[in-house]
Amino acid sequence: MSLVENYPRGHRELRGPFFNVHGPLDTMAWFTNRGVELKIEGDGRVFPVSNSSSSVIDCLLTESNQRGGMLSST
Repeated sequence: MSLVENYPRGHRELRGPFFNVHGPLDTMAWFTNRGVELKIEGDGRVFPVSNSSSSVIDCLLTESNQRGGMLSST
């Protein structure tokens, strides 16, 4: 399964260097290792078990802060 082919909002955004190096399983493992529980829908889409995008945003903000980054979700 290709993430680019199944991304509902188009694929241009996903053709950056990240997805040339890290595949879907790597990405899922990264989030899972940081406490974001994931579920796979019948059509292959992956979402947080919480059904809330804030789970992903909070994870990214926490990781960024721990590494000295400065991100804002507003």
